[in-house]
Amino acid sequence: MEIKKSNRKANLESLFSTPIVTVDLDVDVKAMAKECLSLSKKSPGVAKSNSGGWQSDDVRHLSSKAFKYFFTCLNEEVARFANNIGTGPIYSNSITWINVNGYLHYNKVHIHPKSKVSGVFYVQTPEDCGKITFSHPASDILECCWQSRPETFSAFNAPSYSYAPIENRLILFPSFIRHEVKPNLNKKEKRISISFNFV
Repeated sequence: MEIKKSNRKANLESLFSTPIVTVDLDVDVKAMAKECLSLSKKSPGVAKSNSGGWQSDDVRHLSSKAFKYFFTCLNEEVARFANNIGTGPIYSNSITWINVNGYLHYNKVHIHPKSKVSGVFYVQTPEDCGKITFSHPASDILECCWQSRPETFSAFNAPSYSYAPIENRLILFPSFIRHEVKPNLNKKEKRISISFNFV
């Protein structure tokens, strides 16, 4: 179909948007990484969305200087996120856990049920350690009914979007959005992150 120029005014709007926030903190990630690795050697961990790697139990009780400062920053940023997008009040941080992923370890596609705001904070991110990928809430429809390989991907037609992990970066997102973490392809170093849910 040939596209013709038009003098008519058209308003392109984005309805039903999915808010994602990235913010860089100034936490002592070196101290946090050391503490996370130490904890991973003392506990067998739990199995959640991880394939390989180690996930901790709830670590909201940790009171080291680095973790206390991280929790202060986290609470401030989640409150700002909720206020800006109008989710209603966020009552509490319901759970926080550590992820330690070695070579080829990854997290399967999942959501965070019974929560409002979820997120990840990157503590240690060696090269090629795996991006976090979010799926469009209507990705099944996009892939089925829209052109499968558009010439240019945009927020309107992309079935997924990925963020590279960056140390000291916090990513916040609605708990309902499907996401996964790609495999860590770094054979020498582990990816360390902290995930959490707010209700």
